[in-house]
Amino acid sequence: MIYISMDLKLSSPQNCIGDFTYNFIWHHKGAKLNPTDAIPSQFGTNYTYETVVVT
Repeated sequence: MIYISMDLKLSSPQNCIGDFTYNFIWHHKGAKLNPTDAIPSQFGTNYTYETVVVT
């Protein structure tokens, strides 16, 4: 078993970081957020919304 640690520090609150199916696919049909977009306001990382959900 492999465990992956993720440390995500943000300078301001962000909505829908881990809600892949609701906001990307079903609710907005991908119009507001793209799974491959980087999460805004990160310090020292460049995680995408998809990375957070898949990891």
